Amino acid sequence: MSTDALTTALFVANYRFAGVGTDYLTTTAPSPLQHYWSLGIEEQFYLFWPAILIATVLRGRRLHRRRAVLVAVLIALALASCAIGVRLTDGNPPWGYFSLASRGWELAVGGLMSLAAPAVVRWPRGVAAAILVAGGHRPSTGGLIGPGPLLRTRVLRYAGSISYSWYLWHWPVLTLTRAVLGRPLPVPAALALCALSAVLAAFTLRLLENPVRRSARLRARPALAVLRSWSAAWPCRPWPRTGSRRCRDEAPPWPCAP
Repeated sequence: MSTDALTTALFVANYRFAGVGTDYLTTTAPSPLQHYWSLGIEEQFYLFWPAILIATVLRGRRLHRRRAVLVAVLIALALASCAIGVRLTDGNPPWGYFSLASRGWELAVGGLMSLAAPAVVRWPRGVAAAILVAGGHRPSTGGLIGPGPLLRTRVLRYAGSISYSWYLWHWPVLTLTRAVLGRPLPVPAALALCALSAVLAAFTLRLLENPVRRSARLRARPALAVLRSWSAAWPCRPWPRTGSRRCRDEAPPWPCAP
């Protein structure tokens, strides 16, 4: 557990879980921090993606074809990452699932979609209209077709505002409850715990997220904000190792650190 917490704080939890062969479908005692693997990929993306874009744009400026060069690089990265994902999924599924190299194509496709957006208006009218309707925009007739009107409802907008905290809460609540009970959770109980996670997320948004985001002191001192975020993520104390006396006497119901 201490290793899980440390790698989570360093945003490399995805490699921790890949290294130990984590499988969502077969794990009998999942880590309460297992869901942080996706946040690790996200932060790694934020680390490498700007450097790739800057290097590509600078290279394209010399060739006077910045957009074309950027599109070519994104396509190459997407194809390479997809090939890595297929190979790893077949030979080493945990690494195929958790690795940034095997997930990068998804992010590259998102970049290609953003670059393609200005060109959509020049596509055939039927294709452009279908894309706009799928995105929830009003067609020329003024109707309300697509998911946009639904997504603008107050309930879903509030769900979106707590979605980040909800994601962080739901997995520990489910896994720790299952560990305490010592048996799989029935569907009604799992749904009730997900609802409880939403309540916890609402309190987190109101009492923690919003005060931190709107703090004038933290905005004026970014280094302080970074240090406080790390102190919040860092484990208070390491969990005992398997076989130790403290593991037998004090450890929680999930396995001790290897």
